[in-house]
Amino acid sequence: MSTDKNLLKTSKVFSLNLKTLIKDNKLNQSKLSKEIGFSVTSINNYLNDVNDPPIAFLLSLKKQYGINIDDFLTKTVKEDELTHPKHTSVSAEKYIGNYMLYFYQSSAYKGAGFNPVKDPLKYGVLSVFPAKEFNFDNSVKMISLATFFASRQEAKEFKQKLDYLADNYSEIKNSHNTYAQNYKGTLESSVTQVFIDLKSQYYNDRVLIILNNPPTEKSYVGGIGTVNSVARGREPSPVIQYIILSKYFVETPDGELYNMLNLSVENIDVRNETMKLLEQFKALYLESNVSLEEYQKNYIMQNNIERSIVDVVKRNMFLYGKISNREDDKYYRLIMSYKKK
Repeated sequence: MSTDKNLLKTSKVFSLNLKTLIKDNKLNQSKLSKEIGFSVTSINNYLNDVNDPPIAFLLSLKKQYGINIDDFLTKTVKEDELTHPKHTSVSAEKYIGNYMLYFYQSSAYKGAGFNPVKDPLKYGVLSVFPAKEFNFDNSVKMISLATFFASRQEAKEFKQKLDYLADNYSEIKNSHNTYAQNYKGTLESSVTQVFIDLKSQYYNDRVLIILNNPPTEKSYVGGIGTVNSVARGREPSPVIQYIILSKYFVETPDGELYNMLNLSVENIDVRNETMKLLEQFKALYLESNVSLEEYQKNYIMQNNIERSIVDVVKRNMFLYGKISNREDDKYYRLIMSYKKK
């Protein structure tokens, strides 16, 4: 019984402190949601004791407002005690290291169906290390270098070479520079996202990789993100796609990786549309009181099918290319499964 009372007390203390934090920093639920990347619904549930906050939420508050998590859960704070300068970025040091990159071969014109390519995937190696080693602008925290390969084995051997160099960043840089087509840039992180900005003088190209920033200070091992670049095919066209980063060698076959990187929505539910079409079919072809010519029935069915397809596409089109924390975690678990291999 006493344990239950303590839990109830902790929940109420947290709710009161969260309200104070919002008031002290002149926020509302919507503004706080944008600051820390949690939905307004979730924040309202925490404010009203409907749900207990997850550790990710507490860590986000700590990063953004400098709260002491223990005190925030156990002690009621007074007004004006939770006003802290907000952190516009968090430590990017957890991203130091070398990563395998897995992504689509984008030289096919408007997709492989129009101009099939023999090898649909491409590979790269990304290196991230402190900027101060090479006297970059003090405002830039991390250097990022990338080299891309047509063969997975080539990329794997190059990463193994870089891993052997450990923190000898000068040699890592020189290794990338042996390839004229290498990309150079920076890595910067916000509370919720990571931005890897790369440029290539050889291709006159720029690449922007955006990842979710996990709410932990542990070394980053990989995940899935989006990447914008320019296609190297028939014409230089803007391209957006998914990209997988991994400190470990993901030995998943190319065919499976190809499907995992596909910009599509899985498991689209069309049951409602199916039932509507069945009812329409029954009304037109099975009920005797409908007196229409065959071409009229066909036209009605065609219109209904077209309308159903448009409805399904509209309902799902804005999901394309969006990466939730849950999806990112799925790829993290896949990468971790190759840690010992």
